[in-house]
Amino acid sequence: MQAAVVCKGALHLSLADGGSPCAGRLELASSIAKGSFHDDAIDSNVAQVLCWQLDCGSAVSVKTGAYFGETIGPFWIVPVHCNGNESFIWQCNSDLSFSIDSVNYPQKSKFVGVVCSDHRAPRLVDGEDSCSGRVEVQFGETWGTLCDTHWDMHDASVVCKQLQCGVAVATPGGAHFGEGKGPMWEEQFDCWGNESILFDCPVSRKDHSCTHGSHAAVTCSGKDGPQLVGGGSRCSGRVEILHGGLLGAVCDEYLDLQDADVICRHLHCGAATSTPKGFHFGEGTGRAWKDSFHCRGNESRLGDCMVSWDQRVCGHGSDASIICAEEDWLLRLRGGESRCDGSVEVFLNSTWGRVSDTEWDLQDASVVCRHLNCGLAIEAYNPSKYAPGNGPVLLSQIECKGNESSLQGCHFSQSNESANSSVSVGVLCTEHLQVRLAGSGSQCAGRVEMYHRGSWGTVCDGSWDLPDADVACRQLGCGPAVQAPVSAAFGEGSGPVWLNDVKCLGNESALWECPSAKRGEQNCRHKKDAGVVCSEFKDLRLVSAEFDCAGRLEIFYNGTWGSVCSNKMSSTTVNMICQQLGCGGKGTLQYINQFGAGSGPKWLDEVDCHGFESVLWQCSSLPWGQNTCQDSEVAGIECLGHTRKPAVTTISKERVCAEGQVRLVGADSPCSGRVELCYSGSWGTVCDDSWDLNDAHVVCTQLLCGSAVTATQEARFGEGNGTIWLDDVNCRGTEMFLLGCRSSTPGLHNCEHNEDAGVICSGAVQSSEAQPAGWLQAFIVTCLILGIPLCAVSAALLITTCRYRKRKGPGSSEGYDPVYEEIDQRLHMKRLGHSAELPESRCEDVGSDTEEVEDVPQEKAAEYDDIEENDYVSETEDSAELPESRCEDVGSDTEKVEDVPQEKDAEYDDIEENDYVNETEDSAELPDAGYDDVGHDTHTARDGQLDPDADYDDIEENDYINLFENSAGSLYDDTGIYLEQETLVRGN
Repeated sequence: MQAAVVCKGALHLSLADGGSPCAGRLELASSIAKGSFHDDAIDSNVAQVLCWQLDCGSAVSVKTGAYFGETIGPFWIVPVHCNGNESFIWQCNSDLSFSIDSVNYPQKSKFVGVVCSDHRAPRLVDGEDSCSGRVEVQFGETWGTLCDTHWDMHDASVVCKQLQCGVAVATPGGAHFGEGKGPMWEEQFDCWGNESILFDCPVSRKDHSCTHGSHAAVTCSGKDGPQLVGGGSRCSGRVEILHGGLLGAVCDEYLDLQDADVICRHLHCGAATSTPKGFHFGEGTGRAWKDSFHCRGNESRLGDCMVSWDQRVCGHGSDASIICAEEDWLLRLRGGESRCDGSVEVFLNSTWGRVSDTEWDLQDASVVCRHLNCGLAIEAYNPSKYAPGNGPVLLSQIECKGNESSLQGCHFSQSNESANSSVSVGVLCTEHLQVRLAGSGSQCAGRVEMYHRGSWGTVCDGSWDLPDADVACRQLGCGPAVQAPVSAAFGEGSGPVWLNDVKCLGNESALWECPSAKRGEQNCRHKKDAGVVCSEFKDLRLVSAEFDCAGRLEIFYNGTWGSVCSNKMSSTTVNMICQQLGCGGKGTLQYINQFGAGSGPKWLDEVDCHGFESVLWQCSSLPWGQNTCQDSEVAGIECLGHTRKPAVTTISKERVCAEGQVRLVGADSPCSGRVELCYSGSWGTVCDDSWDLNDAHVVCTQLLCGSAVTATQEARFGEGNGTIWLDDVNCRGTEMFLLGCRSSTPGLHNCEHNEDAGVICSGAVQSSEAQPAGWLQAFIVTCLILGIPLCAVSAALLITTCRYRKRKGPGSSEGYDPVYEEIDQRLHMKRLGHSAELPESRCEDVGSDTEEVEDVPQEKAAEYDDIEENDYVSETEDSAELPESRCEDVGSDTEKVEDVPQEKDAEYDDIEENDYVNETEDSAELPDAGYDDVGHDTHTARDGQLDPDADYDDIEENDYINLFENSAGSLYDDTGIYLEQETLVRGN
């Protein structure tokens, strides 16, 4: 604390942030400092003296609890006591002294304020936003309305200026924004238009005899609205945009006539007639913004247009300019998704209103479409299918011949009916088509959606590729495409599927100009919705292995993550970054580079934010990719809300996980649990959207855990933490790694951790099943119960089972060698032509009831084991000559077996009851095949042949094996799924 003595002649009292000099937070300035007063520093007597001293009448009230807003700064310690009849504050105490605490004010404090009787301040009520509405003025502490009789644009412009709402664009009368409550003031303001606040305007008292149906109203250009400066009127001039109370020019290169039309409509100046180049209305002297507008043309206000901030900042020699028509007859379509569909509205006498017509038809609608340069009329809606406006009905009983160039050329009746007295008419024109991206929260990445015939629908991913995505990205002003995701990577859409089999060349200006299947007639489902990621899609993150909301600042641009340089980065910029990331509104810049330099490009340098921006790339900076910084100057940021990440005890700090590595967490078995993926150096989870057995199978395969038994959802194994890396995973089931599957862009999702995906693999199930010790115990119990004779039988069965399991390997349902095993009931093999010559065969231990077997060629060097009950191998035609065959130990009731050539060195073991080998076409000789232990009723069909070099394993009950012509080196296992990158070539 610092103490000082202040002479009373050096004191200056004022009231701040109250809307006028006669209301606000009490501040005292001296030669030492400027400070405020705590809530308990002033009573009503002191307030009375203050108001008199400020020439503001009498005191109305003392306001506490930060009524006029909190602030940071020094405060005065005031031993002041007034009687209330003094004229000046220093008359209250003859030995008045002040001391100020200039040290202990790091946090915002609640300071006292005062309202005096002569206070006058405006507000706008019941408008579309805070910058339009009915004018209400506070006199003292009472709010009341004004009569519209003498209210004009000069008065309105001062109100807009005081409220930081740009410029006045209209002063609609007749209670346009509804009737107010409270007193109707008799005061009349006579502003010149150059005043800063309404308090400064002259005031006179008039007897208006107004009612609440005649309220003054104002429509301002808005807090982020446009102004035309330097022209002959408010409807022509240099384009300047208001951002955060600061005006700045925009580059003429990024503003076209469609954008200019919206600006003119925003300012109630008619249509745009031209956009002169080369500082036509002089060079600006203020700031230059990066705003690049992408208006559809139907927007009423510039704020409704899409905007990007990706272009370089132009010099004032390229300031954009506009000349508007200033006509008092405007036409628009409102409520649709484009400028060419919606309810018909007209602008007359500074008011937007509706059109009503009991006989509205396509002839009338076609004039509206022609007037708006929207092509031909497709539909004439009566009543309109679009949401109507809230204005009065201004036109009715329209009668057009159909060849008029504008609606003004038609016969009509003017009216001023109330807002709810009639229905509106609507129009759908041919030029209404639109495209947008949904599902990502960004205008430059997402699911592709098209607006057609009044409905939004999607695009099917049939034939979808980068040239198609390029057209969509350029149409949206998002640069070229960097990815063309498929399979609903950004979530499934709704509504119709408008396009399929799109085949763009890449030079089309709109997606619907590309060749495609007939529009709207698709059999595609939303699980195949197409998406795009454009080069102008941007994202922001802080990268750290230890912290959330702290780390190296990285930005995603042009399909790549890169860093941001710290040069000229202010605390305002850092705070805005933390705000954008949802990490609080405050942070600090780390200059020690504790988070590393990163490995990608340095995308931005010399970033300078003013505080009004919503995203980092809206701030001024050097062009993308240009920088003058070293690795040591890469920005690292710690936000106020940063926290340490939970420690992962299974991995040391020194170890960095490998990109694409997967693990299962949250279960007792290493082959079941929550799926976690390593990406960008850190572990994260996978969302369960579209998660199924195919996806789970890839995880189990990658972890060598067998096949997938269950694909779990909704965080069955507990909620994870960290980043959700993948969403909308769509595996075929044959991929070797999870990252090889189709999915959303890593880190891009719409999930929470209660949607973490998991798996249960067959390895986890088998590990928990029967143990050898259990079998031994069961054998001993069986001996005790059944006695010695049956014990011997049990021993034989146990020995056989053990040998069988030993041959197949522990914990596995498959052998490691490619064989034909356990093919149960009715195995069918499709016919295959052009088989190789199959020479001599051998047949051993064929069981009883074997029927005649003729001309069955079999594959060279193939093994068939444990084939049970009614298996079939398809018949083939035109088999080649089959040489010598040998059959030994054939059981009872064996029918004649003739001319059965079999493959050389092939073995067929344990084939039981009603097995068949079907015939195949054009088979050749089968050399040296062996058949062992073939059971009852075994049939070897005529002229059968099997594909060379193929193995079939564990196929049960009516499974089908598709044999392709001349195939080799492919594996079909269990379910007929084609498993890639496996060879089964045995022998020759």
